[in-house]
Amino acid sequence: NISNGDYKIELEFDNNYKRELDEFISGGERSAIALTLRIAMSLVMQNKLNLLVLDEPTHNLDKKSISFLSDLFSQYLPKFVEQIFVITHDINLENNAKNIIYVERNKDLDSATEINIK
Repeated sequence: NISNGDYKIELEFDNNYKRELDEFISGGERSAIALTLRIAMSLVMQNKLNLLVLDEPTHNLDKKSISFLSDLFSQYLPKFVEQIFVITHDINLENNAKNIIYVERNKDLDSATEINIK
């Protein structure tokens, strides 16, 4: 539902009763819906994406949702996206990754950033 330049995501039930999703979903569910909508809107504008960049997409997600997201990245999205670049601290996303680049820096020693490719 869009009104006055703002949008609301609503569920409509059989009896024409509408309820905003924000009223009863968790933060993780909100994150998952927001990510889904962004990807869906991108695919509407371009049926095949060259690159999808996601920064910390697992924020607020539980383990089950992270596992589903990881499967989505490896099994379903490659049909629509040529390259998926994920920036994360979540070790669980590594399971289905083809290439992993670690960027590390010891802040205590004020050392330079090191890049390791695995």
